[in-house]
Amino acid sequence: MAALAAVFFPASALASSTNSSKPGSDIPVLANLKVVDLPALPASAPANMAAWYNRTGAPVFNAFIKAGTDFAKGQDLAGCSTLESAASRGLTQAYPPDAALAYHWGAALTFNVAGAGECLQALREKDTAALRWAAGYITAGADQVGASAAAIKALAQPGHP
Repeated sequence: MAALAAVFFPASALASSTNSSKPGSDIPVLANLKVVDLPALPASAPANMAAWYNRTGAPVFNAFIKAGTDFAKGQDLAGCSTLESAASRGLTQAYPPDAALAYHWGAALTFNVAGAGECLQALREKDTAALRWAAGYITAGADQVGASAAAIKALAQPGHP
């Protein structure tokens, strides 16, 4: 399976940005992003893992990439909306059939739904404190997305069930 190009994860630093495409407003939001490569699902992965990855994993990660691109462009409303939609969709699907991956995946989706929902409300209300709160959830979600990517990589390790 082809690897996803890259997944954008919010960094913990806050930068000034707005819900339009013009950065520099007085509403701080996550705009500094680090890029983490997501490995391809190993060819040795079981069929049920490949089915999950193709049906749920890859589409949700692609939406996370889109959200990260929106954040990088200062389009925070679009980024939070995409992030909330993708994470919510992921929560309605079956979890991956690997226990370690399922743990991190579930945490990533939960943190991102909470953070993106808070982000959308804070942007509507122009509430800087709430945006900082949302950033914490989104950052925690990003950490779990990174752990999910590491769990996918671990599937290729000798001795992994």
